[in-house]
Amino acid sequence: MDQLSLYKDIMPYGGKLDNNNRWIKLSNLVPWGSLAKLHDSYFDRKRLAVVKSGRLIIGLLIGKMKMKLSDEEILNYFYENPYFQYFCGFDNFVTKESKIMDSSLLTKRRNKLGEEYFAKFEGEILEVLKNYKLINGKELLLDATVVESKIAYPNDVKLLNTVRTYCINKISELKKTLNLPQKIRTYKRKAKEVYLDYAKKKKKSKKVINQATRKMLNFTSRNIKQLESLMLMSKELLSSKNFKLEIFEFLSLKGLIKKIEDKLITAKEIYHQQKEKYISKSTQIKDRIVSFDQPYVRPILRGKEAKKVEFGAKTNIASTKGYCFTNKIEHRAFSEKSDFADNLNEHQKRFNRLPNKLLIDDGYSSLANKDLLKKHNIKHSLKNQGRTTPKQRLLKKRLRKERSKIEGVIGNLKKDYTLEKITLKSNQGAAIQTSLAMGSFNLFKALREIKV
Repeated sequence: MDQLSLYKDIMPYGGKLDNNNRWIKLSNLVPWGSLAKLHDSYFDRKRLAVVKSGRLIIGLLIGKMKMKLSDEEILNYFYENPYFQYFCGFDNFVTKESKIMDSSLLTKRRNKLGEEYFAKFEGEILEVLKNYKLINGKELLLDATVVESKIAYPNDVKLLNTVRTYCINKISELKKTLNLPQKIRTYKRKAKEVYLDYAKKKKKSKKVINQATRKMLNFTSRNIKQLESLMLMSKELLSSKNFKLEIFEFLSLKGLIKKIEDKLITAKEIYHQQKEKYISKSTQIKDRIVSFDQPYVRPILRGKEAKKVEFGAKTNIASTKGYCFTNKIEHRAFSEKSDFADNLNEHQKRFNRLPNKLLIDDGYSSLANKDLLKKHNIKHSLKNQGRTTPKQRLLKKRLRKERSKIEGVIGNLKKDYTLEKITLKSNQGAAIQTSLAMGSFNLFKALREIKV
């Protein structure tokens, strides 16, 4: 494995760093060559000379997961820590004045690489674990959990107010850009007054909620129509020969119109959902949108006492020897038992074998799944059918107790590796952050177990 020499002329450290530092030790464990080669495959070969190195980007993202920092903060940490700079591929100390990159590049690079790259990142880490013989796939633990998105707790009136506020802001922005003289009556002050009056009430009766919802529906409908009308006018002006703008202003306005069109699709869907809910007096909406900024997020019923509903993506997690991997992640509720065979297939792909022992809860239980386990002679923690002997009951009790190990792994991922809240705001954000978190978790766990 190709490794960099330690800092040659870093003052005031006399050119020496502690070889036992975790970042230096971890740099010997990460498969930089394969990860960088995979990273570079997403770019045109002619541009690779000006593209920031894959090692720098991956190093920063691993550090971000471990340190639980934002994109800006991980760059600050990079400038402050020579060990972390070495981990990211630098053999000379660089200061903040050098401005090696802007923090926004991390967002662009994540979007460019997408969830496919980070799923492969997980796979490359798995190969490292197998090479060091840390895992062999003899045991498999499965569990499903929700990785919640970082959104405000949704309520109908607040959601409608968010849509209304967005429409009003874009109406003002377009008017200013197009220099339109006519006045547009948005009733923004009246609408704000209605919303604040509702929000300040500590106890909100059903009558109060319905009244506020009805009024907000009216305001939102009006503002959406006004924005659509203004958008139509903007397009007509852009295509008109008499309307002249500087090239930069023209492109800026064109980009703004495209963004507003995309957001209007979500705005109208929220409005129609809330209107249908209000008219039908129903408490349920199919594919309910709970966030205007992240419309792909869905409410997922979990049936837990502390949190009956969670807002985010549901994921199937596989664990063996305390290491963990993503089997499936979607922004919708899915049945664990229906995906059971797929989980076994994923394990077969990873280890080229099926497990001898499978530890799962009753959420995966079905006659078909039990028959599948029996066919492959896999010992499992699901309840036995029919009469059982005391010895069999004791064995099941022990296996079900063993299954609880995966709860600790999931708790560790959420508490120490950013999965408590998904902060990446894109449809692929949950999958990317989950793969990064699991890959980073596995690396640091491996670091504790082996001598690098």
